[in-house]
Formats: sequence, structure tokens, C-alpha cells
Amino acid sequence: MSYILLFIWCFTAASLIPLACEPYFTALVVETQTWILPLIIATIGNTLGSITTFLIGRKTAELTLQKLSSKNQKRFERAHNLLHRHGAITLVLAWVPILGDILVAIAGALHFDFWKSVFWITVGKLLRFAIIAFVTLQVI
Repeated sequence: MSYILLFIWCFTAASLIPLACEPYFTALVVETQTWILPLIIATIGNTLGSITTFLIGRKTAELTLQKLSSKNQKRFERAHNLLHRHGAITLVLAWVPILGDILVAIAGALHFDFWKSVFWITVGKLLRFAIIAFVTLQVI
């Protein structure tokens, strides 16, 4: 049941509601004294959440862009420039709070290559959870 909750928490944190899934992930690593299964489940859940955001961005691109406030239009332009300058590798930052979701949604809206995007999103999520697990197990 703990792993199902971890999956749901990580998925939700990357797609629907800006939650912090790291505390639950860390608690599970401490409780189980293992990192590999929590790492895999958290990465899959968080990556699938970002894929959802990517696909929403792809499907709602025109409608969303028309309804942006001037403040959000400026944020969009900065993220857009970053993505165009560096390409899909920028999605390695998908784990960064707030910025990551914006980057992923805009990459979807710009019709970035799906599989290349999924690859870089996964790399970023995996590295983040691996570092958290490593640090957690070193501290306890």
C-alpha cells in the first residue's frame, strides 16, 4: 500500500496539483531502508505525471496561449526561449518546482518530439530521486 501511495503522490505532484512528493519518498526510504524500489516507483509515477502535463500542453496549446495574462505571457516567453535555445535536453529540469511543469507543458505545446522529451524528463526525475535517496541513506 505504501508504494501505491508513493506512485499516486508522485504522479499527482507532477501533473495535477503542485505537491511536494519528496517528503513521502524520503520517509519511505527511511522506513524500508532501501532505495531501489522507491526510486523506480517514484520515477515512474513522476514521469507519467509529467507526460500527462506534456500531452495537456500539446492538446490545449492554442487555447491556453490565447488566454495567458501579460505576466504569464512573459513567463511563457522565457520558457519558450530556453526550450528553443537548448532543445529537449532542457526537460531534464522537469523536476524543478513550478518551472518544470511550465517547461513540460510548453514543450508539449511546441510539439517537441514525444520520446526525446520523455527520455529527458525521465533522466531528470531519476537523478533527483537517486540523489535524495543517496543523501537520505547517508544521513540516517
